[in-house]
Amino acid sequence: MPHSIEREKDLEPWFERYLWLCAQTLYDPAPQNFSVIVENTARRVGTGKRWSRPDICLACVSRYRYQPTPSLDLHSFELKMPDGCDMLAVHEALSHTASAHYAHLALYLPTSSENKRALAHLPDMKQQAQRHGVGIILIGDPKDITTYERILEARRHTPAPSHIDSFIDERFSASNTLALKRWVRI
Repeated sequence: MPHSIEREKDLEPWFERYLWLCAQTLYDPAPQNFSVIVENTARRVGTGKRWSRPDICLACVSRYRYQPTPSLDLHSFELKMPDGCDMLAVHEALSHTASAHYAHLALYLPTSSENKRALAHLPDMKQQAQRHGVGIILIGDPKDITTYERILEARRHTPAPSHIDSFIDERFSASNTLALKRWVRI
């Protein structure tokens, strides 16, 4: 039976839905008071070079009782179809840490014999991702969030604040940028 997800573009709305529903699971423990924006940055026109555009981003503004200012975390997600599951995908996700605190690689690997090549690369990809702090999420059926499995947690990186500002201004919609500014009280 052929699956309905044949292009990365078809995967994007399902992954966005997953993030909206499961954003708090990216944190352990989850912040008690936080606001989230999910932005599809794959198709936004900009000045970025190769590997400078994650497919999806999640911005989270958290407030803590004893921290006087809000905290912003920017997560990037690079989505890959089975034929794109290789070591280059790990390095593409890693390149996003120039502008994001957390980099994730989301691999669409439905259970089928066609994906043996992609699965063969997974151990080496996981080792390389772990070395560089890139998280990995496996997706079995994009429409069923119970088939999403985080097999490797992303480590926090510290990009230059000016790079984060530029990235958000260039890649996020005006309404989402305005919401973020309101949440951090700029």
